[in-house]
Amino acid sequence: MLPLLFSVGLVALLLSQISINEVIALLAGVSPSWLAVGGLCYVVTNIFRAFRFAHLLPFRPARFLTLLAIAFALSMFNNVLPSRGGEVTFIYMMQRQHDMPAGEAAAVLVVARIFDVLAVAALFVVTALLSLSRLPGYAPWIVLTVTLFLTLTMAVLVAIPWLGQRVLELLERLLGQRRLKALTISALILRVSRAAVRAFQAIRSVRTYALTGLWSLLIWLGTFVWFWAFLAATGMRTDAAQVIVGATFAVLSKAIPFITVGGLGAHEAGWAVGFMLVGFDRRAAIASGFAVNILTLLVSLLCGGLALIGLLLDQRRKHDII
Repeated sequence: MLPLLFSVGLVALLLSQISINEVIALLAGVSPSWLAVGGLCYVVTNIFRAFRFAHLLPFRPARFLTLLAIAFALSMFNNVLPSRGGEVTFIYMMQRQHDMPAGEAAAVLVVARIFDVLAVAALFVVTALLSLSRLPGYAPWIVLTVTLFLTLTMAVLVAIPWLGQRVLELLERLLGQRRLKALTISALILRVSRAAVRAFQAIRSVRTYALTGLWSLLIWLGTFVWFWAFLAATGMRTDAAQVIVGATFAVLSKAIPFITVGGLGAHEAGWAVGFMLVGFDRRAAIASGFAVNILTLLVSLLCGGLALIGLLLDQRRKHDII
């Protein structure tokens, strides 16, 4: 209930700053060709996600088409469920489709999310530093502060494979002191943490780390390209630096768990802040945030729905064979 209330409150606050007709006008005038380009980029980005999952699962055979369907479904569920609920569906689907233990599936997802943060942070830091001179007068200090924070975040995340065991031992001591209060939750956290440490230790090589990082960079470049295409579909022309710097605030806002339903409200708020920093006026920043998020939601529902149908048919076929 709280995420829903927070989403409604954020949406209401943002819409109070503009007329909803501005959002409707952007959507009514969408260019079909640019919409198709954005949809294609969305599909390609999820193909990259499936390849990354396949790369992170060397210890267990997995059919690529099934992983692709799971990637589409995961994206859809994260767009519609509260509190990042789509992450739980990934664990369930990996159990159902590949008989993977929950701890291993959760570990793969944790590793993927850590590389997501690394990729977004790296793209933002590089782009922001190169485009500081083109930002409005008040923006550079804000962008530099975020850049410093993300640089420190990258340093910590890169060190995780080597510090994981020590962090796990500290976590075990902390949770051990509180086991009487939340025994079940503590046990779950420890199982997932141990599995994540093992997963990181398994990929602790320069080659594997580099390939996972490369897939993650491709995923987020593809994501920013589909944002750019959807903006173009609404008639708003931007350059790459504006999209990466502006949309990063939306990505980070939407990634915070337990806040909103599918990131609704948080995405638009982050988008508005980011795009005002790169020169958009307030009304255009807010309206474009709603328009791009709605287009993304529609495309993810279409692709995710088709993926779920495919997974269900595949399960039925397996059952019939048995």
